[in-house]
Amino acid sequence: MMIDPDYQAALLALESVRSRTVTTFWLSFATRRLFKSYAGRCRRAATTLDRIRPPLSVAREHAALADAMRDLASAFDRIAARGDIRGFDRFRLLRDAPEVESAKAASEALQARGYKIPT
Repeated sequence: MMIDPDYQAALLALESVRSRTVTTFWLSFATRRLFKSYAGRCRRAATTLDRIRPPLSVAREHAALADAMRDLASAFDRIAARGDIRGFDRFRLLRDAPEVESAKAASEALQARGYKIPT
């Protein structure tokens, strides 16, 4: 039995399309799940910070850090909501976003006062 090479090539091309579609779907799913996880971690950190009573001397910085963590959670939620594989590109852009800058400033203010912040 002889195989038609053109037909075989067409079938293989179809497999390639299916494979890319499945891969894109799973990458999108994984991206969404990853960023939802990051959002959850930031929210839990904010909730934990809300339960801590800071000394009055750093109360403003403490509140700013909790707010920054909530803002970061929202930013991660926005990336996850897009649900596409370009989420990692958006994540790279997030490094310079105001939410990240706020978190850095708040943690640096606490560190300047002698407190250690886990990273």
